[in-house]
Amino acid sequence: MTTVALLRAPAATPKAVQELSAALARAETWRPAWDQTQLETLRNQVRQDRAELREAVEALRELFDQPAPGDIEASWIAQTLDEAKAKRQEVKEIFTPALERLRWHLRSEIELPPEIEDLIRDGILILEGYLDYYTRLHEMLTRHLAERRAVADETMRARPVKGKIDYGKLSREHIARYPKIRARLAE
Repeated sequence: MTTVALLRAPAATPKAVQELSAALARAETWRPAWDQTQLETLRNQVRQDRAELREAVEALRELFDQPAPGDIEASWIAQTLDEAKAKRQEVKEIFTPALERLRWHLRSEIELPPEIEDLIRDGILILEGYLDYYTRLHEMLTRHLAERRAVADETMRARPVKGKIDYGKLSREHIARYPKIRARLAE
């Protein structure tokens, strides 16, 4: 998975958390009897969201300790870092209220079945996982940018040649090395 693909993780609240929040909002007003089909739907969505998070985290883990690829310029990394920073902020703005709502439900006086409390805890773990994911992505890109700039800042200096230069021999070597030049000179 490429760095650009790492930025494509969800910008919206994962479906399990959305569905759970909606069900809990209804629960505040009418105390539902949580039917098994609704619970099963939520469990499946939690499994799916966890799998997506696990896949994204694993891809990031594979790339995290590696140096930035040599063919990527510092300007591209800086642009991608800005995108990651914006994405992290966007996710934080979206996920923080959802996290607070879920935590409130765990602390509230409303009695919830143990299965629902487990689903709420899973939702909290998923949201916290994505927040951590974007923090680590930002760290990786910051490190890559620093590495790339350090390489770009190195100055290479040519050393003067000592002794006499045989320009005829040097010309023959270049002409032999580059046949197109030889062909153009022959014209």
